Amino acid sequence: MSRRAPGTPCWAELGGPAEPQLLDHYARLLGWEFGENRTVSGYQRGFAGGEKVAGFGGPRSPQPAGGWRGYLSVDDLDSVLSDARLLGADIVSDTVLVGADGRFSWILDPGGAFVGLFEPNDDPGTSRVPGPGRIVDWVLVSPRADSSIEFHATLFPAVHQHLRATERDGIGGWRPMFAADPSTAGVHIDPAGNVVHLVPWE
Repeated sequence: MSRRAPGTPCWAELGGPAEPQLLDHYARLLGWEFGENRTVSGYQRGFAGGEKVAGFGGPRSPQPAGGWRGYLSVDDLDSVLSDARLLGADIVSDTVLVGADGRFSWILDPGGAFVGLFEPNDDPGTSRVPGPGRIVDWVLVSPRADSSIEFHATLFPAVHQHLRATERDGIGGWRPMFAADPSTAGVHIDPAGNVVHLVPWE
């Protein structure tokens, strides 16, 4: 397994039921196929060209504005949670074991951005192979961007020392940007009301 540098975005998901109409929407929009994660009942993973991209399922709440939950890869979840708490973050979930994949917890940073922290075991997260339907970028969105930037840059200085964030009302978080055909690039709303940001892929 190839580990990412601690603090690197590694997974995106939408909470709530993985309804057929929702999966069909992403199949049409991004050409995704789906497969169930057998370690989590009802959880579906989306694949683009055979490469794993994102997940559907799990609890609906808490949920950032726009819907998508982003996870950062960490080497030692317990240590990072301790550091995050000292830096002013709220720990908003217990640590959850995901079968052989790893374990995670959710925090709310001091700026109001909701962040998943994932310590991988057998699963490093979304594929880093470029191509249509894959994640090509992440944007940190926060109602108090300066506070979120300071938090992330202190918690993960090697990754986020030059971080920029977009300021928006509501609960913030790490927003994935998906590569798509230029004819469909832009902002879309899926059947569950989640916001999908597509950037042109030539």
